[in-house]
Amino acid sequence: MKKTRPVVNWWLVLIAIGLAIILCLLLWIFISKSRKTANQPISPTSVMVVVAAPTLTPTPTATPYYTPTPTERPGLPPASGGIQIGAYVQITGTDGVGLRLRTGAGLNNESKFLGMDSEVFEVQDGPVVADGITWWYLVAPYDETRSGWAASNYLQIVTTQPTETLQP
Repeated sequence: MKKTRPVVNWWLVLIAIGLAIILCLLLWIFISKSRKTANQPISPTSVMVVVAAPTLTPTPTATPYYTPTPTERPGLPPASGGIQIGAYVQITGTDGVGLRLRTGAGLNNESKFLGMDSEVFEVQDGPVVADGITWWYLVAPYDETRSGWAASNYLQIVTTQPTETLQP
């Protein structure tokens, strides 16, 4: 009798089934590990920001605004003569303290604002003598709201230099 060859090679079938089981097992391991990673909350990377310690900042103290009188500032020369309406004057001699421009002529009138050294104003009224001081009404040429009465002891006339004309 003739030996027939089996149609199916059983060794080949067993190897194929074994490989399929191994592949399924590897797939199951891969999926289970990826799920554990996906279920874990992602913790953000910590960033440390160093902020410098605050330093003590000195609290500004209020500088008293006043209109010095000639007796308060001995040795101050009197205001330059020649101040008149329409002239331009600048504040000078306050040593950076400034000069109060007031609502009226006299030390008892309310202060409107503080004019600083070298600030220029136009004289529009005066002179008025009050409290032993000559007062002039000044207006800033760049801002008419900056106006008030100022003591002449701290005003100096602004003189303009003649400009040269260029000849062609």
